[in-house]
Amino acid sequence: MKYQIEIERKGCIACGSCYSIDPYHFEPDEEGKSTVIGGETDDDTSSGVFDDDEIETAGEAEDSCPTSVITVIELTNAIELSVTIPENQIKFIDELIEKERFDNRSQVIEKAIERLIEQQNKDSK
Repeated sequence: MKYQIEIERKGCIACGSCYSIDPYHFEPDEEGKSTVIGGETDDDTSSGVFDDDEIETAGEAEDSCPTSVITVIELTNAIELSVTIPENQIKFIDELIEKERFDNRSQVIEKAIERLIEQQNKDSK
């Protein structure tokens, strides 16, 4: 099962509950604050994605956190989508990027898909 663990490190009180319950996913930093093993960590957050059968143990660590700064989320399978975009639309997308409204084509396309889904949901009500 694929899942993500995220810790809001500013709220961590370094009690050690999570890494005592689940030393496979959690470990202390030099101050005793929790980090996700093998994840990305900065001052604010620590997060990592796992694909194993230990989500229940990670959930127990989440439940044990006295400050509720740990989140364990099951990740669903992503759907790969192939879309053909007309040339005039590609030019429009590139213009939006040039105007610094978006960083890349993927962001523009994701936003367009979000809007299409919103419209479809409105139409189906």
